[in-house]
Amino acid sequence: MVYSALIFGFQFAGILGAILIAPNFVLNFDRLILNYIQSFQSPFLTPVFLALTFLGDKFFVVAAVLSAAAVLFYFKFKREALFIIAATAGSQILSFLFKNLIARPRPFINTLAEADGFSFPSGHSIAAVAFYGALAWVLLEFFDKKWKKSLTIGVVSVFIMLIGLSRIYLGVHWPSDVLGSFALGAAWLIFVIFVFKKNKPTF
Repeated sequence: MVYSALIFGFQFAGILGAILIAPNFVLNFDRLILNYIQSFQSPFLTPVFLALTFLGDKFFVVAAVLSAAAVLFYFKFKREALFIIAATAGSQILSFLFKNLIARPRPFINTLAEADGFSFPSGHSIAAVAFYGALAWVLLEFFDKKWKKSLTIGVVSVFIMLIGLSRIYLGVHWPSDVLGSFALGAAWLIFVIFVFKKNKPTF
């Protein structure tokens, strides 16, 4: 598990390094992918992606985290509640720190949604990985059948990717922002899972 966190951490460092060292190369890649994704903009897809991006919005995620934690506390799953809070809160702290450290401008190309602050990393994408990933991990603890676990992982993974994709489609993030955010979010989530499993009570 530690190695998985390190792999994702190195992926994030690689993307960050490329943005800092070879910005023009990364920008050309970003523009190519962004233009391709935005070529699918349509009156049908735009409301879908606006709904998806809302599910990664910080205000919605905060409300969802508090609701999930309240339910878990009510049913005496205090550690699981704290796990979801720690995973999500930590991811947003990382997002805030790197955003202000890198200060990368947003693309704002064919923009279909409002956004403020800097572009890298994507707060929506990190929140999606951290919160929905943490929620999935908690659910997996209650499932005994393999197909249920596989289905949960598959559905949540697709859902997270769609939230990240929505940020590119709507023109408020570069593709490398989202890819870097997925890597950072995954590294952080796996680290928090490791810590919570390592400190699991034995009584």
